[in-house]
This record gives sequence, C-alpha cells and structure tokens, in this order.
Amino acid sequence: MKKVAIISTKGGVGKTTTSINLAHGLSLNGKRVILLDCDPQNNVAEIFDLENGEALSDLLLGKKANMTEVRRNLFVITSGGRQLFESEWEISRRKERDKVLSFALEDLTNCDYVICDCSSGMNLININVLYFVEQVIVPVGMDYFSISGLKQTFELIKEVCQRTGHQVRLMGVLATQYDVRTRISREIYGVLGKLFPKELFKTIIHSNIRLRESPAYGMTIFEYDISSAGARDYINLTAEVLAGER
Repeated sequence: MKKVAIISTKGGVGKTTTSINLAHGLSLNGKRVILLDCDPQNNVAEIFDLENGEALSDLLLGKKANMTEVRRNLFVITSGGRQLFESEWEISRRKERDKVLSFALEDLTNCDYVICDCSSGMNLININVLYFVEQVIVPVGMDYFSISGLKQTFELIKEVCQRTGHQVRLMGVLATQYDVRTRISREIYGVLGKLFPKELFKTIIHSNIRLRESPAYGMTIFEYDISSAGARDYINLTAEVLAGER
C-alpha cells in the first residue's frame, strides 16, 4: 500500500484537483484507492455529492468513519468539514498528537493507494498526514508566491521528519496551472527545473477550462471531458506515478 499526500502550504495550486483526478486515474487502472479528505473545506464531499456523516473528524477521536465507494475501486473518507477543527483542537491535548491518524488507520488493508488531499495550513492535521504517509506530491502554481509556498512546504516536511524520526520521500514536484501564453509560466517552470532537476514531474498540468468546470458537475476530468487537455495531463501524471519514476 502506497500512502501519498498532495500537499502545499500555498492555497489555490490545484491540490484538490490533483487529488481527485489522480485518485480516479489510478482507480481506472485497476488500483484500489482511498481518497482521504484532510481539508475542513470538505470539497471532496461536495464534488462527489456525499452527505455529512462519520468522517475523518470522527476517526481522529477514536470513532468509525464512513468509507464510500464513489466510483469503481475509488473510496472516499470525507473530512467532516468544520468538525475537523474541533477534532484538531481535541487531539492537540494528547501526548502523541502527531501520530493520531497513523494509529487510527494502522489496520487499513486491501488497498493499493491512499491519497491524502491536504489543506493549505501548517497545522496539526497536516503534521498527522505527514507522519502517516510515505511520499508527497507538491503542486506548484505558476506564480512567484507559489515558490515561497514551496519553501514553507519543505520546511514543514523537514520539521516533521526531524521531530518524529519518520521519513517522507518526495515523489515529485508538480507544475500546475501552466499557461503557454504567459512568460511567467515559462519563467517559473524554468526555476523549478533548476531547483528540482530530478524531482520535477515530466507531466505539466496546463491551465484548462474543463478542469475548472468539471467539479461543478460532480465529475472528474475523465468523466467530464476525456478528450480535453486536462484529461490528457492527468492521464500522463497517472502513468508517471504508476511507472514509479519518482
């Protein structure tokens, strides 16, 4: 079982878009995938039209959580929305507060991938996720603030590894929202190529209107428009992940 976090301290870089479409892409390739929503915004539940029920917020408190099969081989555990804030406050008082998620999911079996869709904060939930997972994918939008967010993300990962002794490997840095018409996209991508010559995914997620539209219809990009550039990009990303090139 491979446990992967889609994480960045910068908002608006396509974490949820990547989490949903990569998870579905893996499931379409016959992998059993659990998509774990770790963000109080609860966007995964909205996209898949899931009712509020037992969620990650309950799981962290030692209760059960619903695991719903939303597509063949694709299962979702919702975040619990605002209740996740309350659970975070509750576990912050515990002695091993950074390991609560790992303890809650230690008996998890019969799964090929767990994809964790993280929030943008440097918070206790994300610390728990980083202790739970083995690898991270870090999306980076094509703007200069995303570069500073990238630095903060790696500082968070480094701090968690140092404090817990748990090692997290970088699967890859993912360029997102790339607009071929703009110079800034080319410049930022060039910077990423220099900073991460081996860790940068070959796949680029281009700016694509179909990717932005698909959540409104409760669909992944593969369902909404398989012929779109967005679908092509996530097909390529899925292939890279499956090939184990990172």
